[in-house]
Amino acid sequence: MATDTELWNALAPLRSVASFMMTGAHPDDEASALLARLARKDGLRTIYVCATRGQGGQNALGPESGDALAAIRTREMEEAARVLDMEVHWLDLPDFGFAKTAEATLAVWGEERLLEGLVRAIRTARPDVICPTFLDVPGQHGHHRAITRATITAFDLAADPDAFPDQIIAGLPAWRSAKLYLPAVSGGGGTYDDAEPPPPETVSVALDDADAELGRRSRACHRSQGMDLTPAEKPSAMPMHLLRSRAAMANAETSILDGLKRRLADCADASDPSLDDALRRAETGIDFAVARFPDRAGVATGLTWALEAIEEAETRLGPPPDPLADDLSHRLTIKRRQIWRASRLALSVDARVELPEVVVAGHPVGARLSTRFGGEPIPASLVAVTADGTAAAGDDLGMARVVVSPPDPFRPTFDPLSPAGAVTGRLRYVTENLEVEQTIEPVEAPRIVPPLSLTPHPERIVMRNGTSLPSLRIDARNNTGETIETRIRIGDAVAPLRLAPGHGTHIEVRVPTPAAGRYRLEIGADGVAHGRVRSFAYDHIGRTGWIEPAAIEVLVADLAIPEGIRIGYVDGGGDRAGIRLTQLGMTVAPIEAADLAGDLSRFDTIVVGVRAFGTRRDLAASRERLHAFVRDGGHLVTQYHRPQDGWDAMRTPPARLAIGSPSVRWRVCDPAAPVTVLAPGHPLLTWPNRIGADDWSGWVKERGLYFASSWHPAYEPLVAMSDPGEAPLEGGLISARIGAGRHTHVSLGLAQQMDALVPGAFRLFANLVQGARKP
Repeated sequence: MATDTELWNALAPLRSVASFMMTGAHPDDEASALLARLARKDGLRTIYVCATRGQGGQNALGPESGDALAAIRTREMEEAARVLDMEVHWLDLPDFGFAKTAEATLAVWGEERLLEGLVRAIRTARPDVICPTFLDVPGQHGHHRAITRATITAFDLAADPDAFPDQIIAGLPAWRSAKLYLPAVSGGGGTYDDAEPPPPETVSVALDDADAELGRRSRACHRSQGMDLTPAEKPSAMPMHLLRSRAAMANAETSILDGLKRRLADCADASDPSLDDALRRAETGIDFAVARFPDRAGVATGLTWALEAIEEAETRLGPPPDPLADDLSHRLTIKRRQIWRASRLALSVDARVELPEVVVAGHPVGARLSTRFGGEPIPASLVAVTADGTAAAGDDLGMARVVVSPPDPFRPTFDPLSPAGAVTGRLRYVTENLEVEQTIEPVEAPRIVPPLSLTPHPERIVMRNGTSLPSLRIDARNNTGETIETRIRIGDAVAPLRLAPGHGTHIEVRVPTPAAGRYRLEIGADGVAHGRVRSFAYDHIGRTGWIEPAAIEVLVADLAIPEGIRIGYVDGGGDRAGIRLTQLGMTVAPIEAADLAGDLSRFDTIVVGVRAFGTRRDLAASRERLHAFVRDGGHLVTQYHRPQDGWDAMRTPPARLAIGSPSVRWRVCDPAAPVTVLAPGHPLLTWPNRIGADDWSGWVKERGLYFASSWHPAYEPLVAMSDPGEAPLEGGLISARIGAGRHTHVSLGLAQQMDALVPGAFRLFANLVQGARKP
């Protein structure tokens, strides 16, 4: 049974027919407190258009990156939107990390592709008001600048029937949004540094404690970005700048809603009194339902009146292509869906779709359907289950047989009124002679697997040239109810396989050791659908997964390692560098809390993982012990940290070392930026591998980030680099003799490069973990 809060939240959007669209580059760019205010207090339908899935960002949860991080951030964005009752439209442009200009971003995204996606989103969602999250000014993230610039252009293009005519032909008519705003506030802080003042404020939206708290709850869903620890913003007014308007306003603007159609009665057409009367009666029914809250019977009665009036109004609409009728039809369709949801909650109609925990893609599966009305069961025949667009009705026992396709974690849209997972239930029931329809999601999303799962161990192999490739292990599992007989192929190797239903085994295969280079060994099976299952579950987003081709990535690199070095690795959850070093044949031991409190002299080198001071409290509490380790002859290597990752310039490192802020000024985004070697004879650049020009080639995403901005004179900068047109930065790799030992701080993105199997990153990291004593 729905709570009073859930019912009230469902009633909130019934009071308005206006809509507000915000555009941004990444999940978590949305202005949550503002959207909370507009949705929950003003009843506006809110939409967020997100350019990327955020796969190029950081990950505070763990080592997932690339598609895995994109899947996590997609689910986080959906849950954040669910808190705000907000739609999400994805443009699915590549998130390639950080860019400092809109031009650099558009060179990757493609301006035409970006504009086409934005115009499509505007024509689909039909917002009355549009506002980007950030400003297009120097010092701001290039992705933010590009989406803002394109939003301004798309505002006009969406209204032009000659723009992107394929959309018009496909049934998306041109749409004239009424207003376009910009935020009248700078996007400064620890990351960005807006170099120009914001535009003047023309209107503001007041925010209070409730808006701030709801916004905080929504932002807390972005846990991969560390936002679950972010306190609620202090209530304030959100200043806005009206850039363009097509709204008819008789007086100076006092609200962003001025000049808009706010309620159903505002949509009345004097030429049709019957239509006007139906709209007014619908509004009367909504007002009655809101006024009778929390009396559920009274709420349901008012909603029934409103729904009946809306259906009558729809019969009075003119035929297409009447633009006024099309506009009103769109608003009435949304209002009907909102009333359906509120009606189900008021009547305590509970519908559930339950599936097995594991579902085999392409094979029939039983779904259990159950519905209750006020706590009492009602016939399951009122429910249908839809899988990939195909519906199956329930039988007398409440079961339906459906076939599920491989999952897609990257749905193009998210709509809290209409879930669209791999499997959904569609509930239909009648109240007061009116049919109500609602789409529902399973109680828990199933884990969808292929008929034959193939999982390589490990998935990536890094080895030194001249060593032997280890045997390759493939875990195979038959997920079906029938015996599978096939042949497994790994590169040129072939192995027979026979698996009984539900059984698994592992296959060991040896392939010839290749020459130095990078290789991808595809894993296949003859005559049976197969794949590698990617799956993860976090409590804030539930289970997410997909099926991809199975393969093993192999890098054979020409490199040497410092023999006999005992390495301790402090894992902060943000990289896999410790695993990579082990694969090269080095002795690496994980350092846990008990180890930090014990004898550190058993290590020659201690490596601190990416942002570990921000995720490991035991590490922060052991700073003095780490300093003593250095003074006594150990080598401490710290990877990049943000200032907010528990990094104190005076206390965290053995000698003063400050991280640059705002970070936009202290990073090199171009992965091919020229590198100047400042200390060519330094042992970290010469032993056991002599680092040369080839080691800086083939890098991905960026050179480095969160560079040191100032440091104690003991530190020596080893390299310098910069983005085009900027002054060289020397804080990417610095090292200092301290006592009998050494501290090296590396802000280069070596962990990212090693994940991408860039040979030079492995050669440089092998050098960095050498002992503090001269080789």
